[in-house]
Order: sequence, then structure tokens, then C-alpha cells
Amino acid sequence: MDEVLKQKIVGALVVAAALIVLVPTIFDEPALDESLVKVNVPSKPGDLNIYDFDVIERSQVLEQAKNQITAIREVNIENPSFASGIDQRPITDGTAGIRKAVTQLVDNIKVVAGGQDSTETLAPIQAWTVQLASFIERENALKFRQTLRDEKEKSYVKEWLSPGGWVYRVYAGPMLKKEDATTVLQRLNNAHDIQGMVIRYVPQ
Repeated sequence: MDEVLKQKIVGALVVAAALIVLVPTIFDEPALDESLVKVNVPSKPGDLNIYDFDVIERSQVLEQAKNQITAIREVNIENPSFASGIDQRPITDGTAGIRKAVTQLVDNIKVVAGGQDSTETLAPIQAWTVQLASFIERENALKFRQTLRDEKEKSYVKEWLSPGGWVYRVYAGPMLKKEDATTVLQRLNNAHDIQGMVIRYVPQ
């Protein structure tokens, strides 16, 4: 009888001890590990660029305009009377603006150039020649011309009809400077015993 009682007492003590150990672990919540708890908080948005919205908005507007133009073209093709309400004024030539710009550029060039027209006739270059001698016989004039050419002088013959018949004059030149013509005149007067004169050169 005593042995049975002892066993019951020992068993009760064991159960009581087990309850003392296990009950706190059952009813007490364990502390949360902060390292295991993560909250994803979105970062602060950066400054928004208004130009990004402008680009998107412009692209949308262009796309809408393109669609509208396409729709209008399709309607005009299918129903030409639909376009009767549209302004029917003639379309100006696309090159009108270019022609206007070119005309303005030419006017500006004229202003810079002093208003002178490029088609204005230039003044002829002044030149000088030496009138040496006159001959009635053409052969004599040609011989004297050849003599001058043999002396390395530039020379030529001009003829005209006078009241007494044809006259042939021999000239030396032409020369751009009057001083050069005067020098040639003096040299030929001394060399050929003639009395020539310096005159303005008139092209034949």
C-alpha cells in the first residue's frame, strides 16, 4: 500500500514539474525578431521632368492630328461633296516663297553694291595710238606697216573714202598709257623723218 502511494506522489510531482516548465512557453508570445520583419517603403519620388510630359503630349497630339487628316482624306475620296464646306481658295505655289527670298537677296546685293545694276554697260578702256603717215596707194601703206613690224613695233592700217578717193593711214599701237605712245612717237619721228601725232585709239 505504501509503494502505490509513493508512486502516485512521485508521478504527481513529475506532472507538476512538467506543467511549471511548459505552461509559460505556451501562454507567453515569443518576441519578434526585427531582422525578420521587413517593410518595403517606396522611395521618395524624384523631381518630375515636365518636358517628359510635353514630349508625350506632343506625340499624342501629332498622332491625333495624323489620324484626323487620314480620316478626312478617306472621307473626301469616298464622298467628294463632303469637301464643299472647306475653303476652296486655290493653293499657292510652293515656290513662291523661294522666288520672294531670291528677289530680296538680289535687292540686298544691289543695295550693298551701291544700287548699281549688274547689266550696266561698262565704260570702254581708254587706249592711245600713234598716227604716222597717210598714203594714197595701198601698197605703200602696207610696205610702211611691214617696216614698222620689222622694227618690233605694233602697227596697223586703216582706210577710208575721202572726196579725192581712198586714203590709207598707218598707225603704231595701240597702247594703254599715253606716255608710252608719246615715247613711240618721238622714236619713230626721228627714225623715219615723219611728223606723227598721238590720238585716242578707236577700235576698227
